[in-house]
Amino acid sequence: MKAFIYLTVFLFFHKQGIASVKDSITVSKTQPDSITHKVDSFMLQASLLSPKKPTEAVKNYRKALVTNTIKDDLWEANVRMAMGKLLTRIKSKEAFAQLSTADALYKKQGDLYGRAEVTQTLAAYYEKTGVFTEAKKRYDELIKIWNTAGEFVSAGNTAFHLTNYYFKRRNYQEAFKYADIAKNAYDKVCKRDSLGSVYLRIAEIKRNENKPKLAEFYATSKALGFFSSADNLNGRLRTFDFLGGLHLQQKRLSQAKWFYIQANTQARTLADTAATISSLLNLSVVKILKGDFELARQDLQEASDLSKAGNFAQLLKAHKAKYPSVYKKINTPAASTATTAAKLPEAERPKTAVLAETRLHR
Repeated sequence: MKAFIYLTVFLFFHKQGIASVKDSITVSKTQPDSITHKVDSFMLQASLLSPKKPTEAVKNYRKALVTNTIKDDLWEANVRMAMGKLLTRIKSKEAFAQLSTADALYKKQGDLYGRAEVTQTLAAYYEKTGVFTEAKKRYDELIKIWNTAGEFVSAGNTAFHLTNYYFKRRNYQEAFKYADIAKNAYDKVCKRDSLGSVYLRIAEIKRNENKPKLAEFYATSKALGFFSSADNLNGRLRTFDFLGGLHLQQKRLSQAKWFYIQANTQARTLADTAATISSLLNLSVVKILKGDFELARQDLQEASDLSKAGNFAQLLKAHKAKYPSVYKKINTPAASTATTAAKLPEAERPKTAVLAETRLHR
């Protein structure tokens, strides 16, 4: 009787792998029903035990491997990969051996998706355990596998993961290298929102390398365009916020103000309270530096009201801590005089206030 291992319990199997295993096992291959039922039972138990009892699940997978008399490379590879994943969860050194065996079996069968899943598992395992040199080797291999399989979005996602890894560690040369790889992969399938994210990250890299003109180019000419064409409002918001900060760093206050206003408008459209508060706080900084104290106070008051209503007090506190010297200016006598005078007709303003306002707007 044809043997049929109930692979539906393998929720972890990749789509093409499942089809291959089913076909290969059910074509002219037989074994006694008693053995088939035992294998089925072990597989089912392993699946049920996996979420909470990985050690017991591994034991059942082992029993299935030993009991099954039908030799099928893809079926065995899937089982060993499942074991390998569970063994990584319990931090067993055997995980590498099981995953390596699975990879060899997938490679023998030319199963790129199986190889990709094994390689991804190994890369994530090494990264999590702090052995990034080994993780990088697997990620590089994974990019090649995905490209060979024509899965360019997955290749781009893997490269972008490495971009972010190196960016956080301020290794901008490597970050840019992998951002370029990600960009090329996404470009092959015109993944616009992902291209926007990559170009925005490149802009951040160039800003941190003290290359503001390049940073502005990548943000305005690349990231913003892709986010707009993809109708990605969150991406547009992030880009406006980045450009506002970039111009603020360069003390180009009028440009910074314009971009922060765009960010504020976008945040309100999205009903994103945190982003609305953030943009109001950024606008208040620009307005204080420009000497527009009354307008700055209005932004601060609205930000404060929103933070109280939405429990965002920490956001307000963190922002003020970031710009302590700027916010001190709003409490100076000159700022108070200028604000009071600004509310009066010019003919009624005291001379000291007019002089103060003149100094502030030079």
